[in-house]
Amino acid sequence: MRSRGASKEGFYAVRVGRQTGVFRTWGECLAAVNGFSNARYKKFGSHAEAAAFVNSSGHGGGSGHGGASGPGRSTGYHPYGKRSANSSNSSTTRTYPPAGTTVTGRTTVYTDGASQNNGKPNARAGVGVYFGPGDSRNVSEPLCGPRQTNQRAELMAIIRAMEQAPCGPAGETLHILTDSQYSINCLTRWAGTWERNGWRTSQGADVENADLIKTARRMISDRGGAVQFEHVRGHAGIEGNEMADRLAVDGIDRKTQ
Repeated sequence: MRSRGASKEGFYAVRVGRQTGVFRTWGECLAAVNGFSNARYKKFGSHAEAAAFVNSSGHGGGSGHGGASGPGRSTGYHPYGKRSANSSNSSTTRTYPPAGTTVTGRTTVYTDGASQNNGKPNARAGVGVYFGPGDSRNVSEPLCGPRQTNQRAELMAIIRAMEQAPCGPAGETLHILTDSQYSINCLTRWAGTWERNGWRTSQGADVENADLIKTARRMISDRGGAVQFEHVRGHAGIEGNEMADRLAVDGIDRKTQ
């Protein structure tokens, strides 16, 4: 990745967190590390320095934030702003259901978002939704709007999955598997508190991506709560996740077509 010059705003590097990569705003950085045990992050004056921090595997460099990553957490850097599993934790003992399978009233779908040059002015993001091979409900498209971030793409992928799978018979569950713990936490843990606080954080700042979070929450409510989220490790050889990732990355390129 090409290095960039110094920026007055700074570059926020997250080496260990629920999302890793280089971010341009403190709000995005905070969302990636807040509440994550042993998170490691630091602000730099240039993109090159921030990327080097993300790529490094040691604990030197004066980061001063958190410690080593725990089981299942990645310190790798993915060019599309995603976590990449290293060789020591890429395997999984969990068997995940194939996408598109409907068993006892359950439809399984994998969602993913990708952002090229995440956190930079020229960022471009894509959305991927995978119901299964050749499924007409699959989605591969660019993220709409001026804010092209990985987190927004992840949330939009969940929204698109619900749009593509309208409510079925009573009791039918939509099982959404995503590697974005941020999105899951937004929709299942944090949104209630944010709503009570007028969509402001505990520090009084506006909640990042509140528009998409509100939309997704409303859609979940309209479905009668029949949506189940499950976190999967990104880039760990899980077929549905890998296919959703490919659709998301392809969606980025569609923006220039």
